[in-house]
Amino acid sequence: MRLLLRFFRQLVTEYGISMVITLGTVVVTILLLVLSIFFPDVFAFVEKARLFEILVLTLLIEIVYHAAKPSENTSIRIFANDSEAQQTLSNLIDSGQIRSAEILATGLTARHLLIAKMANHGIPVKVLVQHPSAAIGKADADRLPTMIDKINDQIIDAKLKQNISIKYAVNSSTLRAVILYGRNEVPIAALVGWYTYQNSNTTIVAAPWPEIWALSTSAQGRLLIDYAQLQFNRQLNEAKDELT
Repeated sequence: MRLLLRFFRQLVTEYGISMVITLGTVVVTILLLVLSIFFPDVFAFVEKARLFEILVLTLLIEIVYHAAKPSENTSIRIFANDSEAQQTLSNLIDSGQIRSAEILATGLTARHLLIAKMANHGIPVKVLVQHPSAAIGKADADRLPTMIDKINDQIIDAKLKQNISIKYAVNSSTLRAVILYGRNEVPIAALVGWYTYQNSNTTIVAAPWPEIWALSTSAQGRLLIDYAQLQFNRQLNEAKDELT
C-alpha cells in the first residue's frame, strides 16, 4: 500500500491530478469493457449501474477541461528566486524518490540546510564548492569552515555524515546547480541558476536571480540536466579534496 501511494504521489507530481484522473478513467473503462466480454454478470451490473455512461461523462469533462486549459510545459518551470525553489526540492526529498544528488555552488551558505536534510534522509550527496584559491566571493570562502560545521551540527546521527562528500573546485564557477537522481543513478530533476559578479569582480551575487527547474520527463528538461551534469563533472575532474 505504501509503494502504491508513493507511485500515485509521483504520478501526481509529474503529470498533475487532472491527468492522473483522466488516465485512471481510461484504464477503468477498458478493464470493464474487457471483463464484460467474458463475464455476462459483469456486463449486466455495469449496464444496470450505468457505469459506462458515468465513465464516458467523466472523460468528456476531462477532455473539455484539458482543451480549455492553457498549454504549458510542466517539465520546465521558472522560480523567481532560490527561496521559491527550496520548497519544491524539500517536497521531492520527502517523497522518497531521490536516491542521490550532486550540488555545484560557490559556497555553502544557501545550501547547508538542503545538504543536511538529504544526509538525514540517507541520500548520498556530492558537494562541489569553490576552493578559496579560486573564489571571487571571498566572503563565501571565509565562511566555508563555519558552514561545514553547521551541516555537521544538523546531522541527527554521526553515521549519516558519510552521506556527504565535499570537494573544492579550482575554477571560478558561473553556474549553480542541484542535480537529483532516482533509482539506478538515473537523473530525474535539476535546479539550475547562475552567478554574476560586481565591484570589479570582487563580489559574487547569486540571489535573488531566477532559477530553472527541469524534469527529465521531456527532451528540454533532459537537455538542461545533461548540461548541469557536464559542468559538475568538468569541475569535479580538477577539484581538490582539501581546503588547503
